[in-house]
Amino acid sequence: MAVVPNPGDRLRGDRTTYTIEEILNKGDSSIACRARDGGGTTVFLKFYKTPSKFKPWFRPYLEYEKELNKRLQTDPELLQKSVYATDVFVGKLERDGSSVGGETQIQVFPFISGQTTLDELMASGVDGKPLDWANRLLVATVTLAAMRALHKAGIVHSDLKPKNFQVAKEKTLRGELYRPLIVDMDFSVLEDRQAPWHDDPNQGYVGSPGYFSPEHLTGAIPLPASDVFTMSEILCELLCGKHPFESVFGEKEEYEKRVLSGETDFGSGPITFLNGKQEPGLEAVLRESLSPDPTKRPTMEALHKAVANVLNETRTKSTPTKTRRITIPPESRLTPPKPRTILKSASSPVSATASGHQLSLTGEEGTVSYNVGTRVSRPSIKKICGEAEARFASHATQFVLETDGTNWFASPGESSCKTLRNGTPLVERTRLSDGDELAIDVPRRSGGSEPHAKMKVAIA
Repeated sequence: MAVVPNPGDRLRGDRTTYTIEEILNKGDSSIACRARDGGGTTVFLKFYKTPSKFKPWFRPYLEYEKELNKRLQTDPELLQKSVYATDVFVGKLERDGSSVGGETQIQVFPFISGQTTLDELMASGVDGKPLDWANRLLVATVTLAAMRALHKAGIVHSDLKPKNFQVAKEKTLRGELYRPLIVDMDFSVLEDRQAPWHDDPNQGYVGSPGYFSPEHLTGAIPLPASDVFTMSEILCELLCGKHPFESVFGEKEEYEKRVLSGETDFGSGPITFLNGKQEPGLEAVLRESLSPDPTKRPTMEALHKAVANVLNETRTKSTPTKTRRITIPPESRLTPPKPRTILKSASSPVSATASGHQLSLTGEEGTVSYNVGTRVSRPSIKKICGEAEARFASHATQFVLETDGTNWFASPGESSCKTLRNGTPLVERTRLSDGDELAIDVPRRSGGSEPHAKMKVAIA
C-alpha cells in the first residue's frame, strides 16, 4: 500500500462512510485510526497493509474474515464477551474528494473509551492499587469465559498475549466490572476451514514471541489446545506472579527448547500462588495445560472451571468488606445464577426485577416482552422486525431498556446507527410512554437518513 491515511481522509464502507480523525498507531501490517461514521459515532478503524491486494489469497482472506466476524456477531455467548468487527470491506481512500491509492482491507470496531490492557492491569492494578487475589481470580474467570465461548464458536485465536485483551471498565448495578475483551483476531483460525494463507511460504500462522505454543514452534496449524497452552502462560503471570518460562522469555532458542521439553521455571515442586498458598487442583490443570503434547492438555472449559472453583472457594471463606471489588458477570460463574441482566449505570435506581410491570416491543415480525431491564441488540430486533430490518442494528447494544418498577427508560447503545424515539435521536436516558415508537436511523448513501426497524412500545 503506497498511500498512508491522514486525518480528514474518507473511506466508503458497505453501509456508511468513515472519516478518519486521528492516527492512533502504525504497525507492520495495519494502521489503527480513530474515525467517525456517517451517523457521527466514533469507531476504531484498522487500515490494512497486509495482506495486500496482490496476494493470490487476498479475496479468499476477506471472505474468511467475514465468516469469522459472522460467527462473532451471531453467537449469543460471544455477543457480550468479545470485541468484533462491525464492518469488513475493501475500500479506497478519498482525499479532497478524489480517490487515492489502491484497494485495501478495512475493518471497523466499536470504540471503547477508558480501556487498558491485561498486562497494564496486572502491573498497575485498579486506580493505582495492586490487584488482590480475589480480583485476580475474577479477571481470570471472565477472560477464560470469553475464550471458552470463542472455542465453542469454532475459532482459534492463535495470537494470545496480555496485550490482546483490552480491559474495559463498565458500571453495573452491582458495581464496577472490568471486562477483558478479545482483540487482534486478524489472523485467527477457523477450526473447520483451512486458512487461505496456509500454503503461502511467506506467511506463517501468527503468534507472539514469549507466547508461542509448541504448535507455533513446530509449524503446525494452531489448535484450540494451542490457545490453552498460551492462556496458561498468561494465567501463571496473573495468578502466580511469573511467566512459566520467564527465565528464557526473550531467548528464542532457549524458549523453544524449554517449551518443547515441557520444562517450566516451576520445576517439579509445588507452585505457590499469589495468595501465599498452594492450590493443588488449579496447579494440576495448569501443568497439564503446559504440556508439549496438545492431546494431553485440557479444554478451555476445564481451565475455566478450575479457576472458577478457586474463586468460589475464596468467596466462601472470605468475609464481606467495604473494599470495592471487580464484579464477575453472571454468565461467567461456574454455577449458573438466576437470570439477571447487567446494565449500564442509571441516574436513578433501577430495579433488577419488576414483577407485574411489562414493556413490549412490536414490529412487523412479532412481539417481544420484557419484565426486567435489558440490552436490546440485533438478535432481539430480528425477532421483532425481521432480518432485513435488523441488519442495521448493533450486535452489541442498539439501546438499553431499564425500569425502576414504575417507569421504563431507554438509553442509547453502541451502534453506529442511532436509535430514534418518535423520530428524534436518543442521546440520553429517556422515559418511555405507552405508544412510543423506537426505530433505527440509517444514513442514506445519497445523504440524509431514514428510519428502519420500527418498534411500537406498549407498557402494561
